[in-house]
Amino acid sequence: LHDELGQRLTALKLELSALDQSNAACIPPQRMQSMIEMVDDTVSATRRISMDLRPLMLDDLGLQAAIEWLAQEFERRAGLKIALNLDPAPDPMHQKVLTALYRIVQEALTNIVRHSGADHVAIAITHTGSMVELHIEDNGRGFPGQPLQTPKGAFGLIGIQERVLMMGGQLDIGNQPDGGARLVVKLPLSAEQESTGYPDEGSCVSGALA
Repeated sequence: LHDELGQRLTALKLELSALDQSNAACIPPQRMQSMIEMVDDTVSATRRISMDLRPLMLDDLGLQAAIEWLAQEFERRAGLKIALNLDPAPDPMHQKVLTALYRIVQEALTNIVRHSGADHVAIAITHTGSMVELHIEDNGRGFPGQPLQTPKGAFGLIGIQERVLMMGGQLDIGNQPDGGARLVVKLPLSAEQESTGYPDEGSCVSGALA
């Protein structure tokens, strides 16, 4: 927090102080653009940091209720119709796994609203043996040929990929035969299988990535 947000906000404060001391009748366009970029960078940094924090809702409500609340918020704000099929979280499920599932659903819904043009989404969570599976499907335009080659500043899918790999899981991204995108995540229930952040024999990213 100190290194990222503190540095950016301090730089913005210095810019504003310099303008105040100059008694300029108007702000030069170049300096205005510089301050706007600082604000944009700070917002992005804040969002990235907050996404790594554990949502208090998971502690208060549990995974199933937290995702239900998240779906209701997206339905209300974005007009989506979201169908949920969520198995109750088994015990024990590591807190990091719960947080990862919630954040992946959150990021995926954000991407759907921003890029897909979909109005229906299906989310399912199941668990078998030592793994939990998350399936998210929509009826939008589907992924482009290179879904992980995102525009500057759009790190949604890349963030999901990194989170899955760090948990020692598997990610499959692709398009459905009848249209729309499909995202499948498999994570180990126990954090004992968490990787060092690099793919191993049990971690892969496949699907419509090329």
